[in-house]
Amino acid sequence: MGINIVSGPFYNYLQFQRVYTETPPTYDEVSVIQPDILTVNQYYIIEFEILAVFEDIGFVTLDFNSFQSTHTFNTVGIHRFIDKAIDSSLVLQFDSDMPSIADPFRLINLKYVKSRPLPTYDLYDCVNDTIIQTLDPIEITQGSYEEDLVTMYDDYIKLTLDLSAVAEGIYYIQFTDEGVTYRTDPFNLKLLWDCTHQLTWTGVNNSDAFGFDYSTLDYTQSLRVDSKLWKQKFEYDKNENFKDSRGNVLLTYVRAVASDTLTIREMPEYCHRALWLGLKHDNFEIDGAEYTYIADDYPVQWRSSSSNAPVELEVQKQDQNLTNSNCN
Repeated sequence: MGINIVSGPFYNYLQFQRVYTETPPTYDEVSVIQPDILTVNQYYIIEFEILAVFEDIGFVTLDFNSFQSTHTFNTVGIHRFIDKAIDSSLVLQFDSDMPSIADPFRLINLKYVKSRPLPTYDLYDCVNDTIIQTLDPIEITQGSYEEDLVTMYDDYIKLTLDLSAVAEGIYYIQFTDEGVTYRTDPFNLKLLWDCTHQLTWTGVNNSDAFGFDYSTLDYTQSLRVDSKLWKQKFEYDKNENFKDSRGNVLLTYVRAVASDTLTIREMPEYCHRALWLGLKHDNFEIDGAEYTYIADDYPVQWRSSSSNAPVELEVQKQDQNLTNSNCN
């Protein structure tokens, strides 16, 4: 069980100092260190660009050694990784396969290095308004695309937060980013749900859907609603007949289509706004099955006595393939 969060990062440029030992450096003793720039156990996005690697002089690699995993690079271009810091200093290590090269810095042209700490996501118990735990991302995905055979990165990242060890209850998530504190609405965490359906939508064919760019990031939006899928309607949306010279009517082609009514109980305006756009995405699913909403309006039933409102929607399941053809 997890929760996905998408945000757009902003970076801080890092100024580096070259640090040598007292003796002339060898190829494995040269590094760049920015002290006290990282917070241990904090996740960071690190981005940099290598302008040139002079492989004709010697093969050079650039290692980042301050993180939970080792990250090694030796190709020209923009690179990015996301990882947890294990040291407060950001360390770049240059390695060459030629021991005679005393200063590998001149073998690689590094344009910039910039970083951004990811927010810390705290899970709060709504009853006592206390922190239950800090959520550790189990998956971090970054938006990227190819441009002239070069990988480019955009400002979207997706974090999957692990809630599998959290007991059932009512919670909210709070985090602070760039000095601004954000808090989700309370959500009821349960393993099994009765009388609900999970609605999901994402962009498939188009790179942009209502202002959200899906072309660089695999992201599915989701909304679980108190609802009922019922009142099936059976129609023939295409029914062709042929009358011969004797007056006999022959069925030549028919396509049968079944529709369902999705009745959603009262929910607030922002949920209706999300679903209003979600219904017209390239891919809209109910409990994992793809549906289409063909109506031209979204008939929410507002009342003067409440800020929440229900809605009834007629949806058609995709790929029904109910046809009969007698044409030769």
